[in-house]
Amino acid sequence: MKSKVVVVTEPGKLDIIEREIPQLQPEDMLVKIDMSGVCGTDIHEVYHPQPYSGSQRSYPAFLGHEPVGTIVEMGDKAPKTDSDGTPIKVGDRIIYVGIGRTTRRHIPSIGGAFAEYAYVGGDFTIYKVPPSIPMETAVLAEPFENGLRGLGRAFQPGLPYSLNCMGPGKIVVIQGSGCIGIMTVAAAKLCGAYKIIVIGAPENRLEMCRKFGADLTINFMETTEEERAEMIKSLTPRGVGPDIVMEIAGAPEAFREALNLVCRGGTVVEVGHFTYRGTIEINPEILIRKDMQIFGHGGFSLSDFRNALRLFEAYGDQFPFHQVVTDKFPLEQTMDAINLSREEGCVKAVIVP
Repeated sequence: MKSKVVVVTEPGKLDIIEREIPQLQPEDMLVKIDMSGVCGTDIHEVYHPQPYSGSQRSYPAFLGHEPVGTIVEMGDKAPKTDSDGTPIKVGDRIIYVGIGRTTRRHIPSIGGAFAEYAYVGGDFTIYKVPPSIPMETAVLAEPFENGLRGLGRAFQPGLPYSLNCMGPGKIVVIQGSGCIGIMTVAAAKLCGAYKIIVIGAPENRLEMCRKFGADLTINFMETTEEERAEMIKSLTPRGVGPDIVMEIAGAPEAFREALNLVCRGGTVVEVGHFTYRGTIEINPEILIRKDMQIFGHGGFSLSDFRNALRLFEAYGDQFPFHQVVTDKFPLEQTMDAINLSREEGCVKAVIVP
């Protein structure tokens, strides 16, 4: 049995190959990919293959890390429950993360999530998708996890009442109106933010941010940094600036702008630079003058995948999660999905093998 898999063969070029599905080990399971989201890092894998400063990408490279799939086969010793203790069986829809919940071991790989099938280790982090959650919503679990964990970095124990960390009633600026930015708007709203301001583009993505509760959206292509600062500060007491700034755009210039926007004692969380995007000059004096806190979000919070599903289930009638996926592509049109996402011609594109 074989699986079609999308691979990057060289910068800017994709191909579809067939790979043998490894013999299922007793502890593992085979999953048919139902849908997988196109992430900004997929675009960089194709066009800017330098994941980190000084690193080099080897080929072929696989794409896709936001899968929703259906279990089609389980080994005799495969877990009978997901990572949260919920029973699972053949035919159940799951999300999974290739990070073990028990002892690490070698797991055969078919490829990334832009494929027909995935070999899922029994020690992966696995969560069953409740039947009430539409697939178009469940596929957002990974971006929502990023929003939840990124915002969670701004919640530091004991600090929300002594410094301007995240907490109920705070003013939050989100730089970036892509899928993770939209999910962070939802996270901020659920956490009791007083005002949520989004800087981004284009208009279709800003409109989605407003649907999720953004109080003000600013198109960065139609404004200067000085104009944006005045607009934002006018919404804060005495014009001091926002309590929290979340950099999710993945642009070095946005990080510098975040430092200028945040209030004294405020918090900046860097979420957007999962790949190398170059460098930018900043003046370290601003860190001292503003007495600010800067946190990076550079890893998974496995429990936040579960929390994402819980929040989809609990608040699916209050947030239009299902509207975020605007464009669907078959496996053979993955390059079209990558290019549309790169041109920001959609809110969220997904691959449906």
